[in-house]
Amino acid sequence: MNYLVKLVSLSLLLAACGDDATGGDGGEATNTIVDIVVANPDFETLESAVIAADLVDTLSGEGPFTVFAPTDDAFALLPDGVVAGLDQATLAQILKYHVVSGAVPAADAIGLTSATSVEGTDIQLSTTGSNLYLNGLTLVTSVDIEADNGIIHVIDSVILPIDFPGNLVEAASAYPRLSSAVTSISNSPTALGAVQATAGATIFAPINQAFTDANVDLTADSSNVLLYHAVGSEIDSAAATAAVGTALTMVNSGTVNVVAGPALEDEQGNTRNLVSVDLKASNGIIHAIDGLLLQ
Repeated sequence: MNYLVKLVSLSLLLAACGDDATGGDGGEATNTIVDIVVANPDFETLESAVIAADLVDTLSGEGPFTVFAPTDDAFALLPDGVVAGLDQATLAQILKYHVVSGAVPAADAIGLTSATSVEGTDIQLSTTGSNLYLNGLTLVTSVDIEADNGIIHVIDSVILPIDFPGNLVEAASAYPRLSSAVTSISNSPTALGAVQATAGATIFAPINQAFTDANVDLTADSSNVLLYHAVGSEIDSAAATAAVGTALTMVNSGTVNVVAGPALEDEQGNTRNLVSVDLKASNGIIHAIDGLLLQ
């Protein structure tokens, strides 16, 4: 069954179900996860993706499931054409990474450090104040939308169990928590050119709050500061852990000590913690940190 036929079939099915308050067998009407996604105008891309991945029956099933649902705006942050260009198996893999077996309300989620997705890969959970984050970068923006077969939590970006389908700048641009870093680097030609030209770099990208705390002018050319956050080789989280007790030479020739955590200690003695790790892009790796590195 092709995509268009599936879409029409689903629309007719839901329309039929909406004609009265009961199901076809005279029982109570259902309000499944799929029903809620179809009815919400903010989930049009997610609806299309669920259909294309052939997951309508699964997410209409008994469950229960917990779905972390990216909005249309979240999908729009991905590079152009990415979603449409995915084969069915890869699209299904990505969507299943947004689903956890069992109904997990927000009150329970904030007490967890991880949850295993239906796809099989763990999702890391963390809190900052009252905010719940997935994998350190994706913000849960709305919680506890109840369906008959589970719960939906709305998120502001797409989480991926695969390498990011784009370069380092595109990867950072896909996560609103890194929007200050993207704005700063976009206004810093030397840093932007270095990041785009380098293959196999590691970027320690400060989260938005880090720029606010340091009172950084995002419109200024901060190339030297930003290049103090980049290494010219790939260092994943395992390599960073193995490097504890050593120093990294950054692209601007400054040095940063790797300390237990792992975390980073800059030349002024500030310790910056890694809040998200191993966002693998086509030309390197991004780790998010909770403060600016200062020389």
